[in-house]
Amino acid sequence: KEWTFSHAKDILDHVPQDLEVLLIANFKDQEQSWVTSRDAMLSHVAGTGRHVHFCECCLANMYGMPAVEAFLHVCLFTIKTKEYEELVDKAEEEMDAALAQGKKTSKEQDYSAYPFKISILDTPAFGVDAPKAVEPTVRTE
Repeated sequence: KEWTFSHAKDILDHVPQDLEVLLIANFKDQEQSWVTSRDAMLSHVAGTGRHVHFCECCLANMYGMPAVEAFLHVCLFTIKTKEYEELVDKAEEEMDAALAQGKKTSKEQDYSAYPFKISILDTPAFGVDAPKAVEPTVRTE
């Protein structure tokens, strides 16, 4: 029916470019009775942009269903890509905040006011309190 394709064309003009669309030409088994030719549909789809796809199918015998399934995967991967982009944006914001905090902390550091100073010379390994080496004992019985 011509009105169905005309309606699809009208709707496609209002679909945002970031939304994937699949135009399905159904009743492939009755293609001889199509009012709109395949070439006319392909021509229109080609002029709409990357987000509009075309598929011929026949639901009576499931012809074209692998293409429909593949399109659904495209939609799924589009959603996943957007989610990953949001995660990357959030991670970049957190990294920027951590870098800013690191710079601020580095500028504000004052070792003379740091309460936990330890001199390496005061540790037992280097100072006078270092344990003496113990000779191994040999047991004789």
